[in-house]
Amino acid sequence: LDKAFVEKISIPVSNKNHVNVFSGREGIIEALHHVLSIRKNERIHGFQGLNAFNSWVAFLGEKEVARLNNIIKKNELIMVGVRSSGLRDEILKKELIKESYKGRLAQAHAIPEEFFQDHLSIYIFRDTVLFIDLKNEDAFEICDKILASGMLKLVQFILTKTNRDEIIF
Repeated sequence: LDKAFVEKISIPVSNKNHVNVFSGREGIIEALHHVLSIRKNERIHGFQGLNAFNSWVAFLGEKEVARLNNIIKKNELIMVGVRSSGLRDEILKKELIKESYKGRLAQAHAIPEEFFQDHLSIYIFRDTVLFIDLKNEDAFEICDKILASGMLKLVQFILTKTNRDEIIF
């Protein structure tokens, strides 16, 4: 990882636990590429509010969002999103991003907007949790299997209580 954008912090709970802190646009791009590129055939659980898609496009640009989607598709990652409804309509408005969704499986589980914080996205992997705050331009990658496992159990509970929309292009 580029040291200009990453600061490693040790958490005293365990020697295995650590947090990577990323700052600015380039740091957030670095964080996303880092966590997506090292995984294959894995589910990613993401929490995003209604305006997350437009915030991501405004922050990163359509080209970079499409590039990230292509990494997800290439590595056969499955995005399971917990978010407000309307994602498909937002994607269809952006041709480059719509193309990057072709052949990629995604699920969106609609829950009320008041459960989300603006500009905050949370991605849960098998052994990592990634918090991205676009408003403050920070990302925090917490590498801890126990934390990730606990959050996944919480997500599973939420998913059993929400409506699901398969998004296939």
